[in-house]
Amino acid sequence: MASMITRTREMTPDLKNQIDGNTIHLCERHFKSECISIYPTRKVLILGSIPTENLPKKSHEDPKPAQPRRSLTKRDSTVDTATATSSLMSLSTCSRSNNQFKSLLKQIDKENLDPWKIDKSVEEKVKFELYDDVHCLPKFTIVVDSALEFSTYVYNWPLEDTHFLYKERK
Repeated sequence: MASMITRTREMTPDLKNQIDGNTIHLCERHFKSECISIYPTRKVLILGSIPTENLPKKSHEDPKPAQPRRSLTKRDSTVDTATATSSLMSLSTCSRSNNQFKSLLKQIDKENLDPWKIDKSVEEKVKFELYDDVHCLPKFTIVVDSALEFSTYVYNWPLEDTHFLYKERK
């Protein structure tokens, strides 16, 4: 409650003494009627009541921008993404030296990329997806087209072309 009072009033030594001594006299116009207990000799503020009525406003008060909410994600996953990503990138590097999309498809059939799911249903494209145990969406998705150009997605959001994966591998 002291923060509500000091928000609009200047902290003076007298006000500080009243706050420390719990002897602040409050105007009942700032509280709802259910926040005040009425006795025959006096009125007492109910413990924990906050002034909400007829509050003064600063003339120069800045509106605070709403902060975006962060989504909660579980960071611990059973899939070791570093080794899974490195195994997939080494496969991409080997197939890039062949410079043929069909040889990439043959090599995919021979290799076992266990945590990755491979989707060859799209014509002229191969999609690699890595799922974690927490989300329904794939954590990583890599789409390789017939020209051996690839696009990388994290939770179905595309990575920028300036990302270090693109700079390293393109």
